[in-house]
This record gives sequence, structure tokens and C-alpha cells, in this order.
Amino acid sequence: MFKLVYLYSSSRTSPERTNTNMNCGHCSTPLTKNKKFCSNACIARHYGPLRKRKEVPCPHCGKPTRTKYCSPDCAGKHNNPKHPYYCKGCQTLVGYGCAENKYCNSCKVDPKINKNYKDWSQVTLASIFEKYPVNQAHAKIREKARSAYYRSGGPKECANCGYSKYIEVCHIKQVKDFDRSTSVAEVNEPKNLIALCRNCHWEFDHGHLTLDCEPALAA
Repeated sequence: MFKLVYLYSSSRTSPERTNTNMNCGHCSTPLTKNKKFCSNACIARHYGPLRKRKEVPCPHCGKPTRTKYCSPDCAGKHNNPKHPYYCKGCQTLVGYGCAENKYCNSCKVDPKINKNYKDWSQVTLASIFEKYPVNQAHAKIREKARSAYYRSGGPKECANCGYSKYIEVCHIKQVKDFDRSTSVAEVNEPKNLIALCRNCHWEFDHGHLTLDCEPALAA
């Protein structure tokens, strides 16, 4: 019988190859393998300055920056005018940038075009309290009260102490004192709204504060 003998080359079974003619490209440490750098840290230190972008002027404000824009604010101001959006009803130009208002002012209040529009002069307190729990119904009424007050251009400071960092819109005649057949728009009329800070609002609701302007506004 014959035996097959495989002969292996000494180069395939030789120990780890030593490259004595090459050093690390950054720190000049002798390399034991056929590599260009001795570690990842040396790779980063060597190529880092080369990869750093040059400073260029921001396209919007002109400040030097290594990115395309110096800040997200400049990116938005520069790009928003390039993206106009139009009213979904009449297709007139509404604005630029993000489509916060999907409809123009005339189409927004047209229930035939804007299916989500609700005429609050036709919505009574009884229907609100039937549809929502008590807390949610009061929150809904307060939300509409804030919108009505800010649209009316009322002062953004407490009517009693003048504090302006935080205000709450308060009903002079409380919601519970209205008949349930009263509309939400009537409850939230600007003459029935007043701005108070949190402390004065609590005192007014609990009868510890009397406002001089109360009789005139409630009339």
C-alpha cells in the first residue's frame, strides 16, 4: 500500500512575520505586522487634522462655520422661503416653511371646506358637559377662553398686581354661574375675561380678592 504524504511549505507554517523595515506612520513605533499604524489612536491622530473641514461662511448670516450652516436657526431661516405652502381650500399662498395653517383665514371658518371647524357660538355648555367629563369640559372652555383673550389684544400682565412673567385667563363671571343653554362663545366674551397671576387668580376664585374693574367688565 502506498501512503500519501503532503508536504507543506515552510512559509505557510512559519511563525509570525516580522516587518523590521516599517514603522508606525504617526509615532514611528516599530511594527511587528504588515500594517501602516500601530493602533487606532494613531490612525485618528494622523488623519484627524486632514479630515477637519475648512471654515466657510454661513450662507445666511456669514459667520465662519465648519458645517453648512452655523446653527439650526440659520438653516431654517435660509431654507423656509424656498418652501411655500398653499391653502387647501382656495390654493392661495398662506406662508413659507412648515404648514402650521392649512387654510387661509376665510377658508378656515368655512365648515364646508374645513371639516374640523367648530362654530363655538352654536355650542352650548350643556353639550360640552354631556360630551366630556367635568374636568375635560372645563379644560376645553379654558382653552377657548385663552384664545379669545389673546385675539382680543388684552394686556399680558396681572390686572391686580402687574406681574407679567406668568398669567392665567380668568372668567369674571364663573362658568358655573351661567345657564347651561349659554353658548361657549358668550361665556368666553372678552368683557368676561381678565388676566391674573396664579396667586391673584386663586384669591379671586375663593372670594378673597375684589377687582375694581369687575363691575365694568361684567356689564
